Amino acid sequence: MEGEGGLSAEPIPAPNGSRDRPRLTALELASGVVLGQQSDAPPLLPIEPGLSPRAALEEALRPALSRRPCVIGFSGGRDSSALLAVAVHVARRDGLPLPVPATLRYRDLPEADEAAWQERVIDHLRLDEWVRIDVTDEVDYLGPVAQAALRRHGVLWPAYFYSYQPLMALAAGGVFVTGIDGDGLFGGWRWARLEPLRRGLVRPAAGDVVRLALAHAPQQVRRLAGHRHRLAFAWLTPEALTEVNSRWFVHYAEEPVRWDLRVAWWSRLRGLALAVSTLDVLATDCRARVFNPLLDRRFLGALAGQGGRAGCGDRTAMMHALFGDLLPAEVVSRRTKATFGGGWWRSASKAFANDWDGGGVDDELVDVDGLRAEWATARPTIRTMPLLQHAWLASEVREPADGYNGG
Repeated sequence: MEGEGGLSAEPIPAPNGSRDRPRLTALELASGVVLGQQSDAPPLLPIEPGLSPRAALEEALRPALSRRPCVIGFSGGRDSSALLAVAVHVARRDGLPLPVPATLRYRDLPEADEAAWQERVIDHLRLDEWVRIDVTDEVDYLGPVAQAALRRHGVLWPAYFYSYQPLMALAAGGVFVTGIDGDGLFGGWRWARLEPLRRGLVRPAAGDVVRLALAHAPQQVRRLAGHRHRLAFAWLTPEALTEVNSRWFVHYAEEPVRWDLRVAWWSRLRGLALAVSTLDVLATDCRARVFNPLLDRRFLGALAGQGGRAGCGDRTAMMHALFGDLLPAEVVSRRTKATFGGGWWRSASKAFANDWDGGGVDDELVDVDGLRAEWATARPTIRTMPLLQHAWLASEVREPADGYNGG
């Protein structure tokens, strides 16, 4: 297995050969794991005295609300509900057009049913306009929407983001607003218990002694501790899996213990940069611009400054502090979450996986039999879906086609 400068670090080119945006490397494509920092990510803006995170978020949303149409991707989860609530609040306060919530509905998937939560939010916000699009096989990982994007741009990451295009098409000529990776920002900090533990605000639990010790340990020790969370992917060759784990241990150890430093670290994640680039590319196909207010540098700077070293509490505490006056308490506090993977793994993907001849993947990185076994399961891991799309694209000989346009 070659190192950082070898084959595994080479970006996978698009069908048109463009290299002007971040792309998956061969190892990232094979593993479905994107780690590390994007070196050219802009820094957070300096903390402005007196600027609250909520005020910064409201200011960030104002320009988007001034564009017509302003469409907000609304799943009914906490992040999209919060952004919709703030946007509606700003629009009514400042006399701007109300944003349009837009939702994909997977009616045949009970695990993706968020209707009750969605209706609770829409009713609470007193919104009359709400666009709902029923989808089935068209948003398959290899359905018509995905195929058009693959032929035009090559494999994009995450592998399911093309499914936003039916919603992005509603924003043609305007702005499509997302709450990209609110989970990672508000809920992904693994050191969140430290300050409550130090203050005696929570009862110590199993693992807290180790957590406290690791917080004060050098990175090399934290890297060794990461071995407890070793990745085990049966579709990778042993050499590729060793390399992925080596990078994962470094990533695990690098997450800052301080909240303010962690916000800045999160904002520079390579995976986040790839996801933002994918959204931009897909929105351009739909003649729309995409806006990610949770990535606004002033908002993140204010959030980092408010939490300082110790942070702002767990995810629920942060959601209440930021949005508790705009949404029902049960929405802000909910801990359930819909799953949509079944909406993307459908007939086209299953048929291709079933008939796959083993071609289109790098056998130095991918164990073909292991990958075939993974795709034979009822719900293969999403980490293998870039490989599915890459293998399908390799089997195609047609010229790149136009992107999805809502037709």
